Amino acid sequence: MITSDTFTPRTIGETENALRALLTRELAGTSLDYPAWVALRLIVEPPVSISSSIAAERLRQGLKIDPAAADAVLERLIESGLVAASGDVLIGTPAGVALHTDVGARVRSLTRTLWAGLAAEDLATAQHVLSTITQRANALFGA
Repeated sequence: MITSDTFTPRTIGETENALRALLTRELAGTSLDYPAWVALRLIVEPPVSISSSIAAERLRQGLKIDPAAADAVLERLIESGLVAASGDVLIGTPAGVALHTDVGARVRSLTRTLWAGLAAEDLATAQHVLSTITQRANALFGA
């Protein structure tokens, strides 16, 4: 039973919305929306190839979207020239890797600003709590 109003789903939602707004601002002017950014990261981090089926499944699970939507995101990345396909293998093109590097650097800079002054143990606790909530939510979603 929840007995505290200190940490609620609203708190998590407001935080996620604020972080998403910052990311969306960084994606403005690129060909990427949020799902495409997530997909590009899946493909170029680490910088190795990944099968389209694995990328689609990870995208589907991560974003809670249907298989057709995941496939459409990957197809948009291929059509935009940010990702190349060779059979079932996807790899970031030089343009895709460069865009990921640029946006990633800006996101890391924002992250450093957001995390500044927070104690390492507080961040570790937050990571543990949010990971636990995510695991439980995923289990309920899959049930």
